Amino acid sequence: MLDSGATSQFIDSEFCRENNFKLQKKETPETLTVVNGRTGENLITYKATLALNINGYCETLTFQVVDIYNTPIILGITWLRKHEPTI
Repeated sequence: MLDSGATSQFIDSEFCRENNFKLQKKETPETLTVVNGRTGENLITYKATLALNINGYCETLTFQVVDIYNTPIILGITWLRKHEPTI
């Protein structure tokens, strides 16, 4: 999913478990603020650095590991600004 309101790249924690992705514990946990400005109850304590392949273009990205359920990956505004995709 592309989300211009997301400040980073996010990956679902269950998707990480299902695919045996290696998670790294963050030195400093971060608070997650959701779309309506409400601060999440859980801190972001893990990240995952993965190679992302989109139509043959490969890039290594660090994702914040969160519970986002029915969406495995969210590419946020930093990715959108860098790549300026035509939507």
